[in-house]
Amino acid sequence: MSEILVQKGGNRLACPKCGNYKKNMIRETEDREHQIYDYPPIFAKKYTCGQCGTIWRWEKDE
Repeated sequence: MSEILVQKGGNRLACPKCGNYKKNMIRETEDREHQIYDYPPIFAKKYTCGQCGTIWRWEKDE
């Protein structure tokens, strides 16, 4: 698996590689490798760009 990038700062969710910010082109899924709480299990979110395929995490979700 490739390395997951981290988006830092900013108020708008945007792909760190290509700059895509269209909401319908960004997929949000659970990141099962990054757990925030033990009980109940709450996982961080990861985002996938529909334009270039980059997977990243937002700094504020950590």
